[in-house]
Amino acid sequence: MEMSMPPLAIERRKTRRDLVSLALKGCSAVSVLTLVGAFFLLAAAQPESFFAWDAHLGMRTTWDGRILSYLFYVLLFGLVVAGAGLIANSRRLKRNSDWVRINLVVLWAASVVGIVAYSMM
Repeated sequence: MEMSMPPLAIERRKTRRDLVSLALKGCSAVSVLTLVGAFFLLAAAQPESFFAWDAHLGMRTTWDGRILSYLFYVLLFGLVVAGAGLIANSRRLKRNSDWVRINLVVLWAASVVGIVAYSMM
């Protein structure tokens, strides 16, 4: 008498997503949103252009430190999310079909560059 799993159970096991792949998907989504938010904060913090329409009303000629501090915390959060995603991704790279998620690498590098630039100000 041979014991074997029914074919339905084998198919279901192959199509189910594991927790690590769902976490990677979540980290990727959060990393994209974090990077977009960081770009918006950077645009809001920079000095106003000379060609602004309301030049006679008093332009801001320096960087806004309050917004830059928010940007620092967003970049720090992005560094943590990308680092956690890269650690989870390195644990997942056991199959031939797995790959390194490039958006996590880009967010990690952008966060490091942004944090270093902020600390040099």
